[in-house]
Amino acid sequence: MDLVRIPFCKKLSPEEIEYLKSLTTGLDRQIETVAEYLGSEEFAELQSLNQSQIDAFFRNSGIRQRLNDLIEYNASDSEQFIRQFYKIGAELGYENIGGVLAYTQADRIALYSLTQYNFDLVTNLNTELRDGIREVIFNAVASGDGYQTTMRNLMELPLTPINNNISVRTRAEMIARTEHARAVNTGTLQAYV
Repeated sequence: MDLVRIPFCKKLSPEEIEYLKSLTTGLDRQIETVAEYLGSEEFAELQSLNQSQIDAFFRNSGIRQRLNDLIEYNASDSEQFIRQFYKIGAELGYENIGGVLAYTQADRIALYSLTQYNFDLVTNLNTELRDGIREVIFNAVASGDGYQTTMRNLMELPLTPINNNISVRTRAEMIARTEHARAVNTGTLQAYV
């Protein structure tokens, strides 16, 4: 990259330009190394193992039955919320729940935001259905499910077609895609802003 062409670089001394070049070269190498690792089989195996541990935990721990308690828990922030999540896991006999479910700051904020969000953009919902959607989306974000699994779980709720032209399946898919993405994006934006 020719740094001299960048407007602010025209004001730099030759030594500063060389230093900037060494920084960008180092960063480029780090990015290439990370990208290479993320595309490796080793990383894919690690991700698969981690997801299988998470799936097993949610399938076997009994925590899904307690998630409503967690959703109703009145946490003041995402850290208090995740501590309660880990506390419930410990009560279920998983003292090392943090080792199995190591949520990033973005994940923590996404889960917490789901307890605060009222799903007002999803139309034609009664309170019970709204709570059911919240629980399904929360479960999906907590366990790392994609939108297709989320859609299937939403279809188990008593959703109705909208205006006879949006089927239950399409509605479930729309809710799964938008609300799951909203939670994850909210967590990501708030964590890194």
